Amino acid sequence: MQLVSRAVLLAACLFLFQSVTDSAGSGGCRRVKSLPKSKKSIGKCYELRVTGGTSGRIWGTDIYTSDSRIGTAAVHAGLLRVGQTGYVRVRLLAGRNSYRGSTRHGVRTKKYGRWKLSYKFVGVSGSSSSTRVRSKTHKRTTTKRIVSKGRCRRVKSLPKSKKSIGKCYELRVTGGTSGRIWGTDIYTSDSRIGTAAVHAGLLRVGQTGYVRVRLLAGRNSYRGSTRHGVRTKKYGRWKLSYKFVGVSGSSSSTRVRSKTHKRTTTKRVVSKGGKIRRAFYRPMLGRDGCSRLRRTPVNMQAYRRMVGTCFDLLITGTASGKLWGTDIYTGDSTLGMAAVHDGLLKVGQTKYLRLRVLPGRGSYSGSRQSGITSKNYRRWSLSYQFLGVAHSGNPLGKNGTNLRSTGGAGSRSREGKKTRQRRTKKSNEEQEQQPDQGDC
Repeated sequence: MQLVSRAVLLAACLFLFQSVTDSAGSGGCRRVKSLPKSKKSIGKCYELRVTGGTSGRIWGTDIYTSDSRIGTAAVHAGLLRVGQTGYVRVRLLAGRNSYRGSTRHGVRTKKYGRWKLSYKFVGVSGSSSSTRVRSKTHKRTTTKRIVSKGRCRRVKSLPKSKKSIGKCYELRVTGGTSGRIWGTDIYTSDSRIGTAAVHAGLLRVGQTGYVRVRLLAGRNSYRGSTRHGVRTKKYGRWKLSYKFVGVSGSSSSTRVRSKTHKRTTTKRVVSKGGKIRRAFYRPMLGRDGCSRLRRTPVNMQAYRRMVGTCFDLLITGTASGKLWGTDIYTGDSTLGMAAVHDGLLKVGQTKYLRLRVLPGRGSYSGSRQSGITSKNYRRWSLSYQFLGVAHSGNPLGKNGTNLRSTGGAGSRSREGKKTRQRRTKKSNEEQEQQPDQGDC
């Protein structure tokens, strides 16, 4: 009987100890569902289970007002990611006279004046490292709901509901330069994603791939800028935003081949002077996605239907011709002259250069570079921009000539070698047939 009473007493003690530890949390922090609002709790540590997000009001940096949303503040402090659930440790502090606003990890906090209570994070409980929230869309369902790698849901278009704020989506888009776009790094929700991907440097014009986008709350203002040949506009207040969080691995070798890559015939082109000429229009797509022309045109005006296409051209630098623009030139500007102006070639030097055909611009600014002067011009229908020297082409000589195809110094074509062998053999036979002068 005495042993039974001792066993019951021991079980009661263990149960009481477990209940106390569960209520106190780990590390001397009391586990609660919400933060107390009494000044008697100042200095005490509390442990709360929260989910990281980007919605809700928040004031302060490092030290936040007591009415700031803890889940959003945890993302701002870098303790949790958006959608991740875990136990965070918070210490209640006295109020401050002012709170500083800032932007961290995609969350923007506001500044504020005097407030009665504050709190700061003192760490994350070990139980939060592997505890994450899986939304209903992450469950395996039919083909309508597809979840790709990295916990990003694969969709055809970006959702327009505020309930999707903070979620990651994966979309298959093609880089382009058309369509309206507002913002820099963070774009309005109605901005064209393919154009924004080119502006952000994730895709090239004409390249197709899967980009990962995170939907964010609206902002009061959006800044415009020009990057990678794409110009974005500034805008005021808008309800939703998005930002890129990466590119899926399936987009590295996926490119779109337009119908214009097929071999076509020559095309009539009218220049600014009104003269009609014919341009060679038979591009061949290389292994690295850049087309190589059999003949180098004087300018790129004949390729106005191939906007976004990359070309490798054998260009010789020249100081004569017509030139409009700086860095980005009009489509009818002389290629050799533009290459010298851009600093890629010297006058008389020949190299394979890589350029991309771009859409027309509203204006072109002239300048003087490398001894070449370009002129200003107004609106024009086509542009092009040099990307650099084409290192992936055939081996080049000292002056940049193609040694494999042109039969220059250091290379001999098969036909030339056979012809020389036949000539040598024929001359030897003729010498054998001639009588020796010493025998006469």
